[in-house]
Amino acid sequence: MYHRFVLFLFIVFNFYNIIADDSKIPKIISSKLLGNGSYVNSPTQCSQRVYELVEKNGYNITSTQDYSIVAENSTHSLLLAQYKSNVDTINVYSDLILNRQYADEITLKSLLPIDCSGPPYPLQTNIDGKKFIYSFNGGGESSIDFKIYGLVKETQSIVCQDLEGPFYCFFSVVDSNRYIFRITLLNNIDSRSNSTIFKFALRDALSRSTNLSLNVLSDYHYVTDSKDIVNFQFYPLPPTGSEYISASSNLIKTVATFSSKRPNIMSSIFSYAFFIYNFDGTFYSYLTKFPSVSNSLTTTYGFGVFGSLEPQFITQKRLPQSLPTCIDQTVQFFIINSTTNSSMIEFQCRANQVTTTANALSFFPNQIFFSSPYGMGNGNEKDYQFKLSALVPEYSSFIPSAYLLSTKTLFPSATPPRDNSLPIDTQPPSIESVEYSQLPNSIVIIRVHIKDDISGFRSMLLGNTLVRVSDLVSGDLNDGYYETRLVTRTFSQLSLQLFDRVGNEFSPNSDFADPFIGMNYQFPSEPSFISSFLDINTFYFDKNDIDLSSFGSVVTVYVNYENSSPEQVPFFLVLLTGETNLNKVLWDYPMSWDSNKKIFKRKFYLPPRLNTGTIEYQLLIPPLTIGRGTIYSKFGDAALLRVKSTLSDEMPPIVSKAYFNIQSLTLNKGDSVIVKLNLQIDDPINGLKNGSLSIASDFDSINGYHFDFDPTSAINRSPYYGIYEFSFQLSGNCRSQQFSIQSLELIDRSDHFSSTINPYAMSPLYKINDLPTLNLTCNNPLDTEPPFIHSLTLSRSSIGTNSTNRGLIVDFVVNDTDSGVSQKHIPFIYFDDSENNQFITRPTIVLEKSTLHSVHYRLETILPYKMGADTGAYISIYGIYDNHLNINGYSSADLLEIKIQSIIETQLPQTPILESYSSVLMSGSSFFVYGNRLGTDSSTVIVMIDFLDGNGYKNVDYESRLGSAIKVAFVTPYLNEKSFFIKVLVDGNQSNELLVIPIPFLESPNSEESLKNYCEGTCGFPERGYCPTDLSGCICNSPFSGKSCSEVSSGTEIKPGEKPDIISNHTSGGETFSYAIEILELIEYDIIGRPINRVKFDKWTFNNLTTSDLSQYVYSTNFTYNSVSTNINVFIKYFKNRDKVYFANRLLDMAEGTIKYQVEMSNYQFASRVNSLSLVMRTTINSNQENRCVVKAQGNSSIASDFVQIQVNGVSIFGKLIKLAIIDQKIQQVSNTISQTLDGYSELNTGSYIQINLPYYSKSVSLDPDFSVLLNPDARDQCSGISDKDSGLSTSQLAGIIVSCVVAGGVLIFIISITLYKKFKYSTIIMNIKEFKRVKLMKKQKEVSMS
Repeated sequence: MYHRFVLFLFIVFNFYNIIADDSKIPKIISSKLLGNGSYVNSPTQCSQRVYELVEKNGYNITSTQDYSIVAENSTHSLLLAQYKSNVDTINVYSDLILNRQYADEITLKSLLPIDCSGPPYPLQTNIDGKKFIYSFNGGGESSIDFKIYGLVKETQSIVCQDLEGPFYCFFSVVDSNRYIFRITLLNNIDSRSNSTIFKFALRDALSRSTNLSLNVLSDYHYVTDSKDIVNFQFYPLPPTGSEYISASSNLIKTVATFSSKRPNIMSSIFSYAFFIYNFDGTFYSYLTKFPSVSNSLTTTYGFGVFGSLEPQFITQKRLPQSLPTCIDQTVQFFIINSTTNSSMIEFQCRANQVTTTANALSFFPNQIFFSSPYGMGNGNEKDYQFKLSALVPEYSSFIPSAYLLSTKTLFPSATPPRDNSLPIDTQPPSIESVEYSQLPNSIVIIRVHIKDDISGFRSMLLGNTLVRVSDLVSGDLNDGYYETRLVTRTFSQLSLQLFDRVGNEFSPNSDFADPFIGMNYQFPSEPSFISSFLDINTFYFDKNDIDLSSFGSVVTVYVNYENSSPEQVPFFLVLLTGETNLNKVLWDYPMSWDSNKKIFKRKFYLPPRLNTGTIEYQLLIPPLTIGRGTIYSKFGDAALLRVKSTLSDEMPPIVSKAYFNIQSLTLNKGDSVIVKLNLQIDDPINGLKNGSLSIASDFDSINGYHFDFDPTSAINRSPYYGIYEFSFQLSGNCRSQQFSIQSLELIDRSDHFSSTINPYAMSPLYKINDLPTLNLTCNNPLDTEPPFIHSLTLSRSSIGTNSTNRGLIVDFVVNDTDSGVSQKHIPFIYFDDSENNQFITRPTIVLEKSTLHSVHYRLETILPYKMGADTGAYISIYGIYDNHLNINGYSSADLLEIKIQSIIETQLPQTPILESYSSVLMSGSSFFVYGNRLGTDSSTVIVMIDFLDGNGYKNVDYESRLGSAIKVAFVTPYLNEKSFFIKVLVDGNQSNELLVIPIPFLESPNSEESLKNYCEGTCGFPERGYCPTDLSGCICNSPFSGKSCSEVSSGTEIKPGEKPDIISNHTSGGETFSYAIEILELIEYDIIGRPINRVKFDKWTFNNLTTSDLSQYVYSTNFTYNSVSTNINVFIKYFKNRDKVYFANRLLDMAEGTIKYQVEMSNYQFASRVNSLSLVMRTTINSNQENRCVVKAQGNSSIASDFVQIQVNGVSIFGKLIKLAIIDQKIQQVSNTISQTLDGYSELNTGSYIQINLPYYSKSVSLDPDFSVLLNPDARDQCSGISDKDSGLSTSQLAGIIVSCVVAGGVLIFIISITLYKKFKYSTIIMNIKEFKRVKLMKKQKEVSMS
């Protein structure tokens, strides 16, 4: 089978000389043990697998039940044999019977003695008597991992037998080589035990039982008095007048009287569940969620509550649903190029339903995943021609039957047109070598050398890691090296499949780790951080018993393990109520290395008002995923994160009312009417944050009408009991149809969510038995002809091997001569290739070229770098509708048939591609840049960086490189703050540019800022505030605020005007103070500080977004510069009460009376990317009497924020400025300049110009300034007679001070507070702060020019 392998058998298997045997009898020349063996179901035997290398000596070996042939050539065979022997026997040399029951059967003795020692008794474990925290997010099950000591064989045959307690138990193997196992507990609804001690036995292969016990339930999560249970209710209920529900029941509501504990709901449904509850003053309502687990028309569910007397049962009925079908299946081929004989295959059938969920068409080895309207040809959504095409591989001689998942349809097999002079490819690819490279942040690069004789390599699936043609870094598809990031498998077995382009498959015996993939090569083991959970040596949280009654909390978890390395990063994920690791991915939550403590850590946020109890989580230390129960078994209480709330709320938003304003409607041609769907959405404690709604019909389910909304959209502006009207217009140029709610997703302010489409979430409509519908009747002649593509042009037909320009313009025109083209339905354009890559996008309408019956669409896009390979990218267009909802779509083959170009020729690119990078410190560091085709061992590679210092690109050193990663030597960003661009040259081929954004100093563990104490005095402890840590600064108790918690907010509210400026008065003690906060302009500066462009803001659009608990206004404007339009939105929010905002892993305090600006800007077209941008604001304060006393102060209020303050006669403006930024999805520091002078404006004696300085960015940015008014009655007398010039900091002192802001996901946070001082005891603070770096640079350049 593998005749190409050169056999170095003696080296691989450590063999000695083989003497030729003239008798032609085969002989075993090597025996290699695989694993430790296992005890099998028979209580008296164990099983062992052994690799046997057999010299055939002319003997023909055939596979039998005793062994499989792993690899062979003309002289040798590598066999995998399985031997069984009696327990408690040792040194047994087993018989290998070749060709059993054949005429030429022969028996050989294995060279390896088998040890079948029996298992120890009793079994020694580390869990007996342990307290075990039952996982509610595991639903009907929870598990704990443990080790059995003293084993020498795998124990697959051990079973778990429940003895006493309300659970079933199951035994499973986690890691057979390290003897790590798992006990899984499931609820037993028939058990009447109310004991928390669960007793069970582990029975081994010799039927010997070891009795064990677990203390299962925590004090937070169970009740023992069944009288507390008032009643049960299943949801959803049947509609009025019906006994049939529309879907399987998936919600149990339990009403109970107990207050501090929640019930353990025990169900016969073996599936996911979670628990939430609400309190109405007398009873607690507990809701238990299960997915819909039964498709039967009649289903009986059994359930109960821990400690109750009898289980409950309920039977529910469902109406049969029509199943999707696809009939009259056909397959046909289309010639693309007769010269090369390249072709496409098209699959067709007649379908009756839209597929809104994921669908797949499989035709070996291809598997195309898609959802509607992909594949929908002419017809309508209830009856259409399914049409999907794909490229046929060049050497294909046969296309096997394709399978359509949604309809379980099988298409006929077919023979493609081909050049008969081409060879027939029957051999699968082979793996020549495999290497792993460990990089920072737990990134592992796998490098595979693969050969294929004819058609070329197509793909390799290794566990969850997919290696594709686009991962080729050197060579070609017949003999090439491929590199990609390894998705570390979290199981010991290896799953390996290797395909060539015509579907030949190599898949070795893969029910064990590291199989032989040839007689002389064994698949290497993947890198592993730990061997078992017992290798974890440190686990704790920085705080515990957290009160979440009012505000959320930021918590840090610390983890370490034996022989850890800063590069080998674990992952930690918190699972709140309703969340599972199915909708959250552990890889998205990496920990970071604390170089001071020499330990891994991760900050995470717990939202307010979580139920009293313990928090679920998962820890991934590759290759092991470890749950809370297992961590608890080793670390005890340190593994528990305990929270409490006096008033908790984990209930997501729920709809209490839903109806259309009209249930039936008849329209004539020419009519037009607006219809409304009314919803009342309740979330009485946390309040709704936002939601999304789709209203669709039976003929318009893909597009429908979509609404994104939040409480500002409610009629009553209430986030707690919001009343919403969702309006859409219907015209008489229509088709009769029925409208309903297609999907609804709601999220509250603590991020609890409900959804009608997520099977793991609670439905927001569970209370609505009669779901609202609207029946539309259209009185007009029905158009039955679909729209059609009149013309289509591509801006290019090919992309070369070295082109980094992959831009593409698609223009096409759609006509419909009857009802007209629906401009509400924008078609989808799909780009596919032979490697199953798919890129989906939508065009825009060219209005000036469009009419009712003819619509011109244009798409300007960039084809992804990894799309196309050497076979091209092909275009298809689906989702074209007319106004009567006739639909049309064109596969790529359809377009070819009507003489429209649909294929873009591509070649295997040689251009190096940069895709991402590892962390870079602002203070300087080495780092990795990741990509593709970054060179072979013999390549000439040059790394270049543009530090945006005006000097352009310069070459930098690199320390090491792979074909997909380069380690760049130590570099320092310009001015220790700027981003920079990087690119590489590989053998003269230039890559794309990649923008690198460094990590701020504040995020660096050993930075100067991290060593300071930012708390002023005692922060007024205990009455006014406290200092939790030196870095946090003072945290003030309500109603106190300010840097030292010595002020109290005035509560002065804002009055919106025509501009986003706050101009108002405050009267105190007969004296009136006027204050102003203004947004003035945007200034672009070049690298030496000269203004290049100034944009002043004058015309704004205003919208009031105030809700019942938050005053909020938005102002919008835009301008065009360098042919690019920049949009600006300014949101102004007023906080009547103290609140907290979670941002960039920090919890920011919003004092009472805070006015928060949020300024959002889209892309700005810089004149040069070395330039910077400044948003200019102005704050002033004056008295109607003499400005007798002016006090000015500024400095740091915490490691993450600065402050600025100007006081006039006891009334002051206090500003708090956050110092972190997220620009283009990366955290970055952003500087501010505060001064009393600015070119083009008058000098301010009682105010400040604030310039928020932004570096070059490419996408968006947003800013958040906050303001309040402060009064100090005592300050008037204290500073009476003191002139302006005698107090505070001078103008020159203020001019050079730098403060910083925060951008989050393109959001820059800038907080300034103006608070009313009831008592102001404040001395001016003079800080030693670095001079603004632009001033330093200008001075240095001036000196250079003078010299």
